[in-house]
Amino acid sequence: MSSVPGAFAENLRRYAPATRRLREAAQRYVDAAVPGAVATVAALPCREPGCPPVEVAVQVLVAAHPAAFAVRRAPDEVTEAELLAALAAALAAPGARAAAKPAAPPVHLADDALEVRREDVAAVAREVVDATPCVDVHTHLFPAAHGDLMLWGLDALLTYHYLVAEYFMVDDGLSHAAFFALPLAARADRVWDALFVRRTPVSEARVGVLRTLADLGAPGAAMRAARAGDLGPLRAWYAARAPGDHVDAVFRAANVRYVVCTNVPFDAREASRFVDAGCCVDPATGLFRGWRPGDDDAATADGRFRTALRVDALLAGDWATVAAALRARGLDATLGAARLFLSAWARRYGAEYLMASTPGDLRYAAGDAGLEPGWPSATRLVDEVLVPVARDLDLPLALKLGCVRRLAPDLAPCGGGDGLRRVDLRPLARLLTAQPRLKVLATLLGRADQHEACVLAQKFPNLHLYGCWWYCNNPSIIRELTSMRLEMLGTAFTAQHSDCRVLDQLVYKWRHSRAVIAEALAAQYAHLLGAGWTLTRGDVRRDARALLGGAYEAFLAKTLPCDAAPPPPPPPALTCAPVLVNWPPIPATGTTRLPGPVAPPAPGLLDVPRRHYARRRGRASPRWFLLCGRASRRRARSGRTGPRARRTSRRPRPGLPPPATSLAQAA
Repeated sequence: MSSVPGAFAENLRRYAPATRRLREAAQRYVDAAVPGAVATVAALPCREPGCPPVEVAVQVLVAAHPAAFAVRRAPDEVTEAELLAALAAALAAPGARAAAKPAAPPVHLADDALEVRREDVAAVAREVVDATPCVDVHTHLFPAAHGDLMLWGLDALLTYHYLVAEYFMVDDGLSHAAFFALPLAARADRVWDALFVRRTPVSEARVGVLRTLADLGAPGAAMRAARAGDLGPLRAWYAARAPGDHVDAVFRAANVRYVVCTNVPFDAREASRFVDAGCCVDPATGLFRGWRPGDDDAATADGRFRTALRVDALLAGDWATVAAALRARGLDATLGAARLFLSAWARRYGAEYLMASTPGDLRYAAGDAGLEPGWPSATRLVDEVLVPVARDLDLPLALKLGCVRRLAPDLAPCGGGDGLRRVDLRPLARLLTAQPRLKVLATLLGRADQHEACVLAQKFPNLHLYGCWWYCNNPSIIRELTSMRLEMLGTAFTAQHSDCRVLDQLVYKWRHSRAVIAEALAAQYAHLLGAGWTLTRGDVRRDARALLGGAYEAFLAKTLPCDAAPPPPPPPALTCAPVLVNWPPIPATGTTRLPGPVAPPAPGLLDVPRRHYARRRGRASPRWFLLCGRASRRRARSGRTGPRARRTSRRPRPGLPPPATSLAQAA
C-alpha cells in the first residue's frame, strides 16, 4: 500500500493525461497530499504503452477511492467529467470524497467503437494525437549517466546552431571567431538580447524556446525578468533541477516513450562512455574483451534512451578514418576487420539500426572508385561491410540524404555550417534493387526531393520514410509533407523525428509537430467521411500510434520476402511468316496473285506522296502524318488506281519488310 499522491504522481510520470484540464486537476490533487489516502496501484492490470492515459488515471483514482463510484461500474466506464468532479471533491473536502457524484452524462472516452462525427473530426484527431506517446526515431541525445555529453538547460538552448545562425543574420558587432571564443553564458546573453529583447521572437526556433520554458513550468517572475534582459532567475531555476529529474520532466511534457540516440564509434569521447580507450575486439568472440551481453551497464540502463550505430565514414568512403579506428581496437585495416568492428559495436550499443548521413553526392554503382588510390570504394564498403553486418544482426540501414557539409565554415564550431542540395535518388533505387533483404530507413533534407522519395517508398517494400529533417522541420513544411505522405503511403511511414541535440528541444518540437500532424490527419478523415466511410475512435488511435512510431516498429519487425528470383527470359522471337494481303492489284506479267480475299490498306499509311515522307530523328515528320488522312480520302473518293497509286502503295511501311509479290518470294 502506498499513498495516493506518490502513486498518482508515478502514473502521471509514465502516462501523460489526455487533456490539460485533467493534468492540472490531477496535479492539484497530487500536490494536496491528502492524509490517509491509499491506493493499490501495484494491483492494476498491466497496460500496453499505447493505453489511453485517461483510463490509466481513472483506474488509479478508482483504486484509491472505490467508494467514490458505484462498485458495479468498471474503471474504463468512468468519464473524464466524473474524474474531474471526484478530484474537485477530494480537494475541497477530504472527508467527503465518498459522496462525490457523477457530474455529467457518461461519455465513454475509452470506447474504440465510438463513431466520430464529421464536426468532431478535428477535435478528436488533436486529442488522440496529443495523448498518444511517441517514439523519436532519431536524435543526438544522451542520458544523464553520460555526464557532460547530455546537453540541457537554458544556455544550451540559446546557443544551439538554429539561433546562432539567426543571430549572425542580424548582429554586426562581432566576428564568428570572437563570438565562439566567449564563455557559454556570454554567448547565450548576446543571442537572447539580439533575438528576444530587441526583436520579436517570431521564428520557429525562437518560439520553440519560449514554448519549452512554458511547458516545463518556468516561473512567471523569471520569464518577466528575462523579458527585461535578465536571464539570472531562469538560470537559477534550471540550476535547482537535478539532471535525472529534468529528464523525467522533459519526457513527461513531450509525451515520448523512448528516443533513439546516435552513437559514433569513431568519436573517442563518445566511445569512452561505453568502452575504455584501450579495450580491443576479440576476434574469437566478435565482442569487446571484458564485456558480455547482459552485463549490468550504466551507459544503457535507462531504457528511454536507445542507440543507433553511426557509420558516416563508410558511406563517404573515408577509409582513413575507418582504418585508424580499426587499429585503435587491435584490428587490421581490412574489410573483414571492419565487419568485425561494426558488429562488436552494434552488440555493445544494443543498436536499433545502422545510421549514416550521406554525402551530397552519394555513390552506389558498379565501377565506383575509391577516394584515394588503394582505398575501397563506397560501393564496396556498403556491399562488403554494411550489408553483411546488417544481414547478420537483422539491423536496418538508416540514411539521411541531401546534406552538404561545411557550406558555411564559420558556423562549424556550433554545428550549423551545413547546407542542402538536391539529391540524386538513383543510387538509393539501385541499393534497394540490389539488396532486397536490406531494410532502409530514409529521410531527406530538401523539400524538393520528397515526392520522388514517396514514389520509391511505394515501389520498394524494404524502404521506410521517416520524419521531416532539419530545414524541413517547420510547421508549414511538416504539414505539406505529412499530407502528401498520407495521400501516397497511407500510414506506412513515420511522421516525425526531432533530431534533437539539446534534451529540452523535445518539448517544443513534438508539441508543434503533433498539432500539424493532427491537422493533416483530420483533413484526410474529412475526405474519408465524405466518401461514406465510418470512422471510430479506435481507428484514430491506431493511425496515431502508427504515425508516431508504430509504423517504425512494424517495419523493424516485418519479414521481407526472399531474394527476388531472376527475371524470366524474354519471349522467343516470332517465327511465323508475316500476314500478306492482296493489295494493291499485282500486274499479271511474271507474277501470280496470292489466294484469299482482297483487303483494303490501312488508311493514310501507304498512299502518301513521297515528298512528304521525310524523317526527323528516326520519326516521320508531323506534316507527313497530317497529309496521310487527306491523301487517303481523296483517293477513296476518286477511285484512282493508276501507276502513281501503285507506286506509292508498294512503298514499304517503316519498320516492316517489303511486301512479297509472289509465292516464291513469300517462301
